[in-house]
Amino acid sequence: MASFIVLIEKSKNLPQKSLNSSKNMLSTRQSIEEDIIAFKEKLNKGLSIMQEIESTRTQMEKNAKKIKDSKNFTYKVKVTKFNKIDQ
Repeated sequence: MASFIVLIEKSKNLPQKSLNSSKNMLSTRQSIEEDIIAFKEKLNKGLSIMQEIESTRTQMEKNAKKIKDSKNFTYKVKVTKFNKIDQ
């Protein structure tokens, strides 16, 4: 119990510190988290587009002869549509 009293007495002599640095750190952390979320969304969009391109390339390779023989050749590829979300 005596050591606890000593701790309290010593803590009374410590200088007070502003919490502004903590607030700044928390706002910086929040900003970084928002940047990471935005980056992940852009990365996912980019990966989806890459998958679409790969799918198109695969379809063209599979059907190269049909494409060459026919001027009106068509093929289907799934395309991911993105919706803009306002924040």
